[in-house]
Amino acid sequence: MVFCRKCGNAIQPGEVFCSRCGAAVGSASAPPPPLDVGEKSCPKCGVVMRAGYVVERESPMSLWTYGSGIYWTPDEGGTIGNRIAMKAYACPNCGYIEHYIRYLDKDRPTVERASTRFSQ
Repeated sequence: MVFCRKCGNAIQPGEVFCSRCGAAVGSASAPPPPLDVGEKSCPKCGVVMRAGYVVERESPMSLWTYGSGIYWTPDEGGTIGNRIAMKAYACPNCGYIEHYIRYLDKDRPTVERASTRFSQ
C-alpha cells in the first residue's frame, strides 16, 4: 500500500493526485520527492512526519510555558538540573512517534552521565 507523503491518505493504483489533499503522487518507479530541510519521513510508512512537543494533558503549566511538558531524566526524582526537554515527530498516517532531545548541545553531558541500564 502506498500513502500520500503530505497527508497520509491511502493512494489507489493509478492515481496521479491524492484524493484527500490533491498532492502529486508520482510513479511507483520514481524515487519519493526529497524532504524539505528539517522534515523527517516516518520509518514505518514513509509519510512526512509532523513536528511538535510532548506536554502533559492535565498540566496547567504547559499552557504558560511554550514547549514545556514532560521531560526525560536520568533519575527517578527528576531533579530540576536533570530535566531534559523533548521535541517529537508524529506520523499522521500510522501514529508512530519519535522523541528527540530539544537542546542536545546543552544537555549532552547529562545524558552521557546517565546509566545504560535500569536499576532493580
